[in-house]
Amino acid sequence: YDVSVSFAPNNSDYKEESKVVKLNVVKADATPTWPATMPAITFGNCLDDVEYDNDAENDGYFSWEDGSIVPHAKSTTGYQLIFYPKDKTHYNSVSKEYSFVVNQATPAVLQKPKASAIEEGDKLSKSILSNGFATVQGTWSWVEDCVVEKSGKFDVKFVPDDKDNYKEIVISLDVVATEKKVIDVTPSPEPSPEPKLEPSPEPKLEPSPEPKPEPKLDSNVIPSTPVPAITLTPVQN
Repeated sequence: YDVSVSFAPNNSDYKEESKVVKLNVVKADATPTWPATMPAITFGNCLDDVEYDNDAENDGYFSWEDGSIVPHAKSTTGYQLIFYPKDKTHYNSVSKEYSFVVNQATPAVLQKPKASAIEEGDKLSKSILSNGFATVQGTWSWVEDCVVEKSGKFDVKFVPDDKDNYKEIVISLDVVATEKKVIDVTPSPEPSPEPKLEPSPEPKLEPSPEPKPEPKLDSNVIPSTPVPAITLTPVQN
């Protein structure tokens, strides 16, 4: 702005002087009435979902620097809330940091798990849990590994993988306990001993008799000559 500035000295020896000067007007920071505190929220809600007191509606509006942020439970991070004045010509936007108490969310059960049948007197852990689903990833397990005497309802818990932001939940399931099977423990008769085979005695070999020596001929004895047989044939006249 061009403004005229005059100077009137107290001393009459000096005359009054005036001059046109440039006046630069700087915008002021807005001074809204800030929300005193922020309410507790549940994990899963983004900053834009937060409802808070707004006493500055006539002068402008509040908005989060990034309203899509989802604060985590147990987090101490601060988030910037910005005030935008209606009179943007003369006032600057200002911001203030807020933190939140973020409560854990409760998972929803989409499908209860199935518990397999066990026998009376078995521990509950013998019943296998299967086909259970929730809105988040996690593990199903029995709350107490007790001895099951008969069919009934027993508590099972779901522990989320993201333990910081989600609570554990407990539900009841039906467990069927069938009659205990009796196992026959009568000992089997002992098998008859196999007959022992006596080895056959080895045959005894009798020594062959020694040949008798042939008689020796006396060299002074002339051996007899056999007489040939004579056959007589009758002759007819």
